[in-house]
Amino acid sequence: MLRSACDGVEAGGRYYGYFPMSSHVVMVPDRVNPGGFSDACAHRAHLHPLYNQYTLMPATGDDRADALQMLLRPLFITSFVIEDMIADAGFYGARSVAISSASSKTGYGSRSSSPNASATARTSRSSA
Repeated sequence: MLRSACDGVEAGGRYYGYFPMSSHVVMVPDRVNPGGFSDACAHRAHLHPLYNQYTLMPATGDDRADALQMLLRPLFITSFVIEDMIADAGFYGARSVAISSASSKTGYGSRSSSPNASATARTSRSSA
């Protein structure tokens, strides 16, 4: 965070989230808490809430840990969004759902929350 005029969102903080593709962004922090904040900009209100959440990341000084966060976090978030979409649609009337994922991370995080449907996640042979 380069600059902030919002209490609880401090300049110098490192935040993880789905930032707009730009060199700089102006946000409207909302629901600020010690773990991060949400962006309340009107033009992003139609997006799934996960796309407007920004999590305060600790300054670990560990480049490998940072790289793993950047690799794994979006794949697990994607799996939760997929699960939410399928559940909201009543599993489209299905009794089972199969999710295929080349790296297994998206499929691994997606699992059925319906008592009437089961979920199976598949991955590539090299990831098994």
